[in-house]
Amino acid sequence: MTHFIDLSRESQECAADDAPLASCEGKFVQIRNDADEYLVFASKGLCKYHSHIVETFASLRNIDVRENSKGDAVYFVDPMWEVVGGGKMKIDRDNRSVELAGSSQAYGPFDTVGLKSRLTPSFDGYTINVA
Repeated sequence: MTHFIDLSRESQECAADDAPLASCEGKFVQIRNDADEYLVFASKGLCKYHSHIVETFASLRNIDVRENSKGDAVYFVDPMWEVVGGGKMKIDRDNRSVELAGSSQAYGPFDTVGLKSRLTPSFDGYTINVA
């Protein structure tokens, strides 16, 4: 099962659907474990780097992570968890569209295969573009 987690919901930059801002942009990472996939999104102001998103996700779930030798990425200690990749995301509520594109410098590209259909339940009625 694919879960969409918006770390920005607790910030004023990109809150719930009734938020005053029509759009929000930021970064996301694609994380998998043995059973599920997580697309974890954070607005530009909340997490500057993809590694910050991974750290926040892990912290909220009490999952141990370690920093790589360069200090530019964190990885899960438990091999059951994997950071697949990342990119940029834009959600436009006025036009009911979601766009996922690009790649993470720390984690590489995200896996696009079948992603659009897996996101459809979370974004019913939205146009979803995956590049």
